[in-house]
Amino acid sequence: MKSIFTENALAPAGHYDQAKVHNGLVYVSGQLPINPVTGEKKTGDIEDQVNAIYGEFFGEHRPARAIVPTRELHFGCKIEIDVIAVEQ
Repeated sequence: MKSIFTENALAPAGHYDQAKVHNGLVYVSGQLPINPVTGEKKTGDIEDQVNAIYGEFFGEHRPARAIVPTRELHFGCKIEIDVIAVEQ
């Protein structure tokens, strides 16, 4: 298993890696809507935090997506995105 770290994302605030690669799959830790350069947290409604940007990025492609309800996320955020991808 290989750990992944990039300076283009927030440094992990807890005991975890940004991502792990195992058997050709990349498992990315959950990401909150926080600007990695400024540290600004997006705490508006769900459209402000992700959905429009998500749709703009993926366009007509519709990746699988899971929604896990929870009471509260850190910093008042309303969404956290994680990823499983194939290593290329």
